[in-house]
Parts: sequence; C-alpha cells; structure tokens
Amino acid sequence: KTRRNDNSSRFGKYIQLQFDRQEGGKARGERIPPTVLAGSKCEVYLLEKSRIVAHDASEGTFHVFYQICAAKDTDKGEIWSGLKGKSPNHFKYVGDATGRKIDGHSDGDHYYMTCEALGLIGIKGPKLMTLMRA
Repeated sequence: KTRRNDNSSRFGKYIQLQFDRQEGGKARGERIPPTVLAGSKCEVYLLEKSRIVAHDASEGTFHVFYQICAAKDTDKGEIWSGLKGKSPNHFKYVGDATGRKIDGHSDGDHYYMTCEALGLIGIKGPKLMTLMRA
C-alpha cells in the first residue's frame, strides 16, 4: 500500500523473446526474414530497493506479510511459531498497519481470501504452507 494506490509493485519484469529464422530466407521485399517464436526468458528485478528497507510512514510493504501477521495465532503458528502473538509492529522493515484496510477489508480478511483463492488453483495444505514459509 502506498499513498497513491493499494497495490504498488516493487518489482519489474524484463521479458526477452527469442526467435528462429524460418527456412527459405527473406521473402521478396521484406527487410526482416520470416521468423518463428522459439522461446522466451523472463527476469524479475527489484525496482525500488530503498523502499524495501525504508518507506513512508503511511505506506506498507510486502502485502502478504501484513496478511499473515493479521491471521489467527493458530494459523500463524502453522507457518512459523515465532509469528504467534506478533503484529507487523514487531518487525523492523514492515511498519505499523494498525487499522489498515484495503478495499474495505482488513489484512486478516485478505489473508483468508488469499488462502481461499490459492486453494482454487490447488495450492492448499502442505503446498500452501511451503509457499507461506518462503
């Protein structure tokens, strides 16, 4: 969450498309030979490194961490026992999220909505715990 919007990304993606030249060379009048898509490569990179360790008091970072911290202690304990009884205020790089709502829902609501959405695509049980622990 930033002052400008509720879902500000700190990451970018660079996608490189790779082409192979088709048989037959250049067609008459073409400057570029005919090609077919052979593959692609995607690199994810951090856009604003400084905002990871220091952000405006009215902003947040890492949405899912706020969500996990707002979950019930029993659910947090399944992810990591060190999260029980903890809020975002206990973590240096996260910051205060007291009373924060996005689209009218609390971070706790969003945690359970995220888990439900992930369950729809088969990420539940041990797979969900592996993802949340990452």
